[in-house]
Amino acid sequence: MAKLEGQTIAASFDQVLIVDHADGISASLQAVESADTDGASSALKIATNKVEVIPASDDANAFEVSNAAGAPQLTVATDTPALTVGVDGTGADVIFYSGTAGDNFTWDASEEKLTITGTDGQTALDIADGNLVVADNVDIEGDIDVNGTANLDNTDIDGTFTQDAGNVVFNEDSGDYDFRVESDTGTHAIFVDAGTPEVVINDDQIDMDFRVGGNSVSNIFRTSAGAQTVGILCDVPATTLDITSATDTFLTITAQSSAHSSGINFNNKTDGILAANAQGGITFDHNPNYGSELLQFRAGNNGTHMTIDGTGNVGIGVIPETQDSTQTALQIGATGMFAHNSDGDDSVYVASNAYVNSSATDWQHTTSAPAAIYQQRAGKHYFYTAPTDSADANVTLTTVMTITGSNVGIGTTAPVGLLHLKAASPDIRLEDSDVGGLYHRFIGGGNKGLEIGADMGNVLGDAYIRFDVGNDGHAGCAGSPL
Repeated sequence: MAKLEGQTIAASFDQVLIVDHADGISASLQAVESADTDGASSALKIATNKVEVIPASDDANAFEVSNAAGAPQLTVATDTPALTVGVDGTGADVIFYSGTAGDNFTWDASEEKLTITGTDGQTALDIADGNLVVADNVDIEGDIDVNGTANLDNTDIDGTFTQDAGNVVFNEDSGDYDFRVESDTGTHAIFVDAGTPEVVINDDQIDMDFRVGGNSVSNIFRTSAGAQTVGILCDVPATTLDITSATDTFLTITAQSSAHSSGINFNNKTDGILAANAQGGITFDHNPNYGSELLQFRAGNNGTHMTIDGTGNVGIGVIPETQDSTQTALQIGATGMFAHNSDGDDSVYVASNAYVNSSATDWQHTTSAPAAIYQQRAGKHYFYTAPTDSADANVTLTTVMTITGSNVGIGTTAPVGLLHLKAASPDIRLEDSDVGGLYHRFIGGGNKGLEIGADMGNVLGDAYIRFDVGNDGHAGCAGSPL
């Protein structure tokens, strides 16, 4: 091989090629313009470990590679340091291969897509500092892992975040990582405190409302932070809880099962409605021990003051006795009762210590005590009494008085006169309240016929006067005149 040191070995077209091996070790190949053979102007210099392009001062590009059609594919600008691949509107693909087979960094000019193909578990794109800004959409099919340090790194999305499919999971490893959404006036418009844990809306406690809209309805649920009110189906809740509807409006409270009660507690304490010192409320007992479900009204240290059972009976201060289905009753206290029977009888009753049992066969004693019943039916009035018997025993009624129209019957249910008394020995007693023991009697029955006596107690100092009409039609007097 010929050894040339510092010599010009070829020259053509105003250019020369110089091979320099002056130090005997390194070698260089240098092409310069013939007008400037010292290489200070425009030259291509190939040394042992580099290729150096020295452009002329008036050249736009220092380095340029063109395709078969002469279109530039790779250019290095002269005035502004820039590496350009392709031409605007045409483009060219670029592939950067890694040290691992199959891994590469590819720019597809026709698809306008940058693809990073790496090995699972390795970092494919690492931005050591600065920001990653995407003007359009970011489509991520895998996971996003934001690793924070002492100051948590931020993922700043100025535009719209859209999840078309799959799940969006926050805090999947169940750590103590909070989540919050800011508003223009607060830092915690929505706050998920993982450590507590709790979800808080308006944790800043500022005047910020919360609402849930529905189908053609702007406010299914709304809170007014300024007024501290809650509204259902209303735009501006005016009271603590405001329910407004254009149709029938109901508030439904459902218990877990028949073994539970439900209700509304009216209370200024933190006790439950069944607590001993609760102020009052309304409860519905789904599983009572009284044969039907109970609606109870409580007031004054949670005392039950009115109860309505499943058949419509009402108890004031007491749970009403189980009545026949044809009987609707208002029970007051342990033994007082107003009742109505709708089974063809259509009677109204006022009873003391008596009720109609569930089979509607008999009146029964409420407690072990005498009973009394008043009945009004079809314009007639009936008064009954019964002696003492055990609780729930059948009542043995005796009719003591009947009023039909203007007639009063005692001992009869069909009086035929203004006053009709019926008994084995009817007795009318007139007693003077001013003079003790002074009374007068009208006695009928038996073989005496009719007996009229004055001062029957003989308290006036003279013998009483008696007038008798015997059953044989004879009359007689006894005693002395007053």
